[in-house]
Amino acid sequence: MPVVIGHFGAAVAAVFGVAAAFLYVTTGYDPEHLTGPRIAAAVAVVLLGLVSRVSIAQGGFATADFIVRNSGVIGADAIGSRLRAAEVRLAGIVLTLGVVATGSGWWLTSYGETADRLVAALVGVCLVLRSRLFEQTWPAVPLAVLGAGGVGVAGYHLVTERPTGVMWLTPVAVALAFGALLAVLKGLPTRTVPSGPGRRLLYWGETTAMIAMICALANAFAPDWTGDSAAALDLAGRVTP
Repeated sequence: MPVVIGHFGAAVAAVFGVAAAFLYVTTGYDPEHLTGPRIAAAVAVVLLGLVSRVSIAQGGFATADFIVRNSGVIGADAIGSRLRAAEVRLAGIVLTLGVVATGSGWWLTSYGETADRLVAALVGVCLVLRSRLFEQTWPAVPLAVLGAGGVGVAGYHLVTERPTGVMWLTPVAVALAFGALLAVLKGLPTRTVPSGPGRRLLYWGETTAMIAMICALANAFAPDWTGDSAAALDLAGRVTP
């Protein structure tokens, strides 16, 4: 048990170390730099969809399948060790991506404008929804907690900000309600959740949240692109005789 706790503590420290190093490299802890956290949050959410396949491959199950197909014999101990290796890799990758996405969302919420806070809220919703991919393993719970925390912090800032011109409170309220619904569903035993309509609802909800996150990300980048285009046109007008 002490060895397991030591390995878990080292993994947690490594996860937070990677997240802190990433934020330092991409932002230099300068509040004006938002490009890195914007991209990191979206990429981390997208990569969560590939984690299960990577962990299975790295855990040695592809090799085990090859052995079974050719010789038909593999020991139970070998299967158990491969399963443990895959679970460790899965937990490490999931926690790292979850912390990077949540940390980037916190940065956008703290130093960004309304559009960046909307991105952070949608990133949190996507984390909660994507945690269902790992519902049979323990990393699903911290991933859902990280996502719910991101939604709560970003939603609080959006509600207290009270922007004018565009009604941002409606999508925030919908996101919070959807996250609460997912939290209730995750608290139920797996066998009580409908396998047909329930899974389709979660699938389409996750797809909608991903599309909304990408659109919100483009909206957050729009002022930068517009400003760069205007500056380029102004420079071209000055240079052109």
